[in-house]
Amino acid sequence: MAVRAAFLNQLWDREQNGCPGPANRVFVEAVQKPLSTRPATRARTRPRLIRTEPKLEEVLTRPGAGLIQFIKELASPLLILGAGGKMGPTLCVLARRAAEVAGHGLEVVAVSRFSDDSARRWLEALGVKTASCDLLDASSVARLPDALNIIYLVGLKF
Repeated sequence: MAVRAAFLNQLWDREQNGCPGPANRVFVEAVQKPLSTRPATRARTRPRLIRTEPKLEEVLTRPGAGLIQFIKELASPLLILGAGGKMGPTLCVLARRAAEVAGHGLEVVAVSRFSDDSARRWLEALGVKTASCDLLDASSVARLPDALNIIYLVGLKF
């Protein structure tokens, strides 16, 4: 089922909702699409059920045609800052795999403090170079390779 949402502004009086003026209301209508409208390529490339973590990682890091075409345009290296977080490792491997499929010798460098060494080992095992760096330390940043293409995933915890 696909869900279609229509956003309507309606004027409600103060007694109904406590708002003096227009309030946003959302009406959601479920629409069932026939299976024939689904793209055939997606049905073949995505499994219906993912039972293991390695299979999930493989699916999440499988590049699509658009990414493969785009990655050809990037100059090496591609620096991904903050790569040790939640999304970083998957993004790094996705970029690496896209470069491999494209036949592009793009060097993907994952930059992080790498407080979790297992993420670093996983990245290196899959062909991603890693660089330990505290981005708040200027001398540490100065040791990073020069790059035209940088993805910034850095998050500061409070």
